[in-house]
Amino acid sequence: MACSGCIRVRISYLDVERIFELLLAEETGKHLISLGESFDDFCILVYAKDDLLNFVWRLEPDPYFDHPQYGYELKSGVVPLKYFLGVVEDYKSAISNYV
Repeated sequence: MACSGCIRVRISYLDVERIFELLLAEETGKHLISLGESFDDFCILVYAKDDLLNFVWRLEPDPYFDHPQYGYELKSGVVPLKYFLGVVEDYKSAISNYV
């Protein structure tokens, strides 16, 4: 699949900190996902690898809300893509009853 401005690098060889820096690079000019205003205190990036969604985030240096003892170090987590898509479908189903 071709795309303009794609980052072409083998992510499997990089550690989480380098992946975060790469995805946040000024050359890309945008994040891959936005989780809305309630998450403005955090910089959150997501990338897919091997049927997994990889979330990488950190608390911004000057957050609006207090996050005592949260820390500013980089954090990461993984969610299976099938599970994520299942949650999205459940959500769509739940809200369709209210539309």
